[in-house]
Amino acid sequence: MTDKSYDELTRELIRLREQLNYEERVPPRKKRRGLAAFKLEVLALALVLISVGALASFVLFSQKPTYTSIANITSTCPVPSGSAIGSLILFSCPGAAFHVASAAAGSVTYSPFTVPSNITDVYLVDDRVGSGTTCSLWSSSGNEPIQLSVLGGSITIGTTPGNLRPNHGYFYCMDFLSAPLSFNITVNWSQ
Repeated sequence: MTDKSYDELTRELIRLREQLNYEERVPPRKKRRGLAAFKLEVLALALVLISVGALASFVLFSQKPTYTSIANITSTCPVPSGSAIGSLILFSCPGAAFHVASAAAGSVTYSPFTVPSNITDVYLVDDRVGSGTTCSLWSSSGNEPIQLSVLGGSITIGTTPGNLRPNHGYFYCMDFLSAPLSFNITVNWSQ
């Protein structure tokens, strides 16, 4: 099926070409002064014809690809505060120290950090578990603690024990031999 305006423009282009060919066969002294303008008119019509032809093509579908980076872990609290509970210190914010995104996958890495010598181990414990006498016992099925190395490392995001679980929040938990007076640590997370 052809577009009516496309056919009309094609006929007009043919007519103008024939007229141009006739005028080019006329000796130069008899040519009209408007031949250059006439050639421009033909060129303009040809461009219009080409653009109309392009508009006559069918669009099968249109897409707008977008990309949004998923932050595997997020925190609204840059400085979790610690509270001693028995022989452990639990670092939290109002709520968990950080959260794992519901669509998170892959792994995250954490930097090396330094703790006082009287800290015996460091864990991430799930905010869904109520308590434990030590960080390693702060656990329930599906919410197991994750031990961190002071040398830094990588943690897989998944649903097996020892992994950060999607859509869960975590506290830092540190067991101690004797309560330190005060200390600061810095852990950098990346993905």
